Amino acid sequence: MPTELNLSLEEGETKLSDVIEVFAKEVDTYATSSDGGNAPQLAIKATAGLGKTTQIIKKLISYSALNHGDVHYYVPSHRLSEELVVSLTDELDFEASEESIFSRVSIVAGRGQKGEDGLPLCQKSEVTDKAAKAGLNVEKNFCKNKDNVCEFYNNCAYQKQFESEGIELEKLQQQWSEKLPSELFNAVTVMTHANLFLQTTKRLIKPSLIVVDESFYQSALNEVKVNSIELYKGKNPISNVILGHLIKEETGLLSKLRELDYSSSDLMKEADSIEGDYQDDEKSPPLSPSLNSSKQSSLVDDTLIKKRASLILRAIAQEMAISNRDECHGVSYDHNNDLVVIHERKELTIPDDVPTVFIDADAQELIIDKLRKEVRFEKIDVKRLATFHQATDLTFSKNLLLNSNGKTDKIQCEIKAFIRLIAKDGPTLVVCSKSIRAELVGEDKRLMEQESQLEGATVIHFGNLRGLNEYSDYQNVIILGREQPPAVAIENNARSLFWDDNESIRLLSYKGKYKPFENEDRLIYLKEDSNHKVSVQFHPDKRVQLLLEQIRESESLQSMDRLRLLRPHKYGQRNVYLFSSVPLEIPIDNLFSWTQLQKLVDLLNEAKGIIPLNPKHLMEKCPKTATSKATAERLIKELKDLNPLINIYIREMRLFSISYRITNKGKYSKALVSKDIDTEIISKALSLLLGIAEVEIKEGD
Repeated sequence: MPTELNLSLEEGETKLSDVIEVFAKEVDTYATSSDGGNAPQLAIKATAGLGKTTQIIKKLISYSALNHGDVHYYVPSHRLSEELVVSLTDELDFEASEESIFSRVSIVAGRGQKGEDGLPLCQKSEVTDKAAKAGLNVEKNFCKNKDNVCEFYNNCAYQKQFESEGIELEKLQQQWSEKLPSELFNAVTVMTHANLFLQTTKRLIKPSLIVVDESFYQSALNEVKVNSIELYKGKNPISNVILGHLIKEETGLLSKLRELDYSSSDLMKEADSIEGDYQDDEKSPPLSPSLNSSKQSSLVDDTLIKKRASLILRAIAQEMAISNRDECHGVSYDHNNDLVVIHERKELTIPDDVPTVFIDADAQELIIDKLRKEVRFEKIDVKRLATFHQATDLTFSKNLLLNSNGKTDKIQCEIKAFIRLIAKDGPTLVVCSKSIRAELVGEDKRLMEQESQLEGATVIHFGNLRGLNEYSDYQNVIILGREQPPAVAIENNARSLFWDDNESIRLLSYKGKYKPFENEDRLIYLKEDSNHKVSVQFHPDKRVQLLLEQIRESESLQSMDRLRLLRPHKYGQRNVYLFSSVPLEIPIDNLFSWTQLQKLVDLLNEAKGIIPLNPKHLMEKCPKTATSKATAERLIKELKDLNPLINIYIREMRLFSISYRITNKGKYSKALVSKDIDTEIISKALSLLLGIAEVEIKEGD
């Protein structure tokens, strides 16, 4: 059982401290050694909330790496970079004089990021973004080269990020070099994950340490979509074979090309020929920083059209050169949109001769290995302190919650009522998909901010929560559904990441326009009972399944970890409500059926504060819910079991237990009654059930 391997908080903190201290010594040794050995590489997979970032800042950056040079720190988003800067500046900034504080921390924001004036840092950010995705050299073609310069260059807010820092540092060093040790001028630069695969680092001083925080592999995945009608004109025999094969959904593209005696070099020659034909027809001027953005955008589009056909051939040629397998990973056909799709894995541009640490609660060795070799992997699982409740009868999928029908309307009302009830108990976070959030809250997906409010709770969505700390003091989290992309999308991610694997990716078959996942039985682990078996959708290829779990399971874990559950809460035990049947390998305290829970809620509402625990009397009092003796007995049993969730409703209705019977006659029957109902009204209601005017009532059992 997974929990047996979980560490206590103290054990986890000790292990994390030891791991970072060992790595810090390795960084020091590497920086001072001249033997030319490999730079140390470390990945830390530790439960969120353990304090990874704090220890990295204090023990690795402050006390070690900054003694040898700069540090580059990569995070998922600009929002997180701003949060990180606060922590870094608190630790690293120093007083350069009585009148000034020197900051050793800076942010390099992307060209499209908005500045204080609300405008993008780069005034040509739309076209430069398109060019970057096309693999073009943005700095050379759009900013500045030896012959031309962009008209906005001298006042460009993006460029000033690199220039102002250098000028400020140079002045400070000149003024204080005799009074302050040189290592104090080493600094930390914070960037987003996108820069791991761009040329940004070439404009910065080579660092002594690189830190990559949170999952980053998705920034490496890229797709190029090609219109087959436009791109496969002319006499290109190999291209025509490839296109025909893809359109017919035939298997074994690589083996088919070999059968036709085509080699990798043959494909490369045809790619060169296609590009040569376009160059011969070239009438437009080349890309240049001096052109206006409209002309540059047009030329980027032309360049994409000219290169995409050859890119397909080059991608397949690469696979043929490194693998003997039959199937092609790097190219597929989108039949719904009639497009050829090239699946690429961008390679890291950060130097491999710099010590690097990857810190991620969801880190996986197989994924990291595709992007950086020889990374030592440390796993630190720590026990979460919370009561876990999980529904097992529904998936709370988009199909269930977004369809316009009576069933959807009913369950939406039930969910909102549940959220309202839980939120009364303390600060509550609700996490769901973006589409479900928009539906429940009534938001426009295009205009969403980080969070919104629903029934007294805070609502955020999957994919928008990693690394956030502002919900750490919340008492409850409701995870509504799960983030499960379509099978085709996950397979395409696998095509990109594992394009160069020797083993073919096992792909699912289409049924109509969709690829349904397969199903298998898995166990939900229970703390005090036998484990519960559920049917879960899965992918038969272990690599695709791994990427599926990196989204579906990991997003749910990330959601609950926004509450930082490793430490005791000031208001006592916290609650995690999982509205999904997918097991997370976390021991569950309370397994429940949402359908049965709602039947009990219906019973409580129909009873109007007086619930007899006698089957016959319950049938008379609540004929709509207790429709038969068997149903009444089951409902009474579930009420008596006092399921923790039912208990919440009972507390809300201020119910307490009484016993009743005909005065001085027979055995007592039990009932739950509300403290808000007058005793005389309770007596009359029970008299009607007993068929007699005189009734004897006592509190308790």
